[in-house]
Amino acid sequence: MIDNINSLMSELAVEREELLRALRIESSNCSKLKELNKDLTQKLEIQTQRLELLTSQRMANENVLAKPINTRSINDATMYADEGDEVVERVLGWIMKLFPGGPKRPTSKLL
Repeated sequence: MIDNINSLMSELAVEREELLRALRIESSNCSKLKELNKDLTQKLEIQTQRLELLTSQRMANENVLAKPINTRSINDATMYADEGDEVVERVLGWIMKLFPGGPKRPTSKLL
């Protein structure tokens, strides 16, 4: 009877060691996968930012090429200096005119 108990305990100890070894391997694999996931996430974020930048540059270039530049209005606008909100309003107006789908009319009486 004692021999059976000792033999069962030995088998359980061997099985426990095998399970611990398998757990260590899986834990190591999990850590590697987490690190790989982190690396791939960073690469994806960088690629997404590049794509967004290229898309916005292309849209801006297409819009600039599609519209003739009115140098007179640009020169008139730079002849005088504004302060604060007026400058912000004017710059926002210019930016909105660059991108298609933006408002075609001024958003404020300052523009």
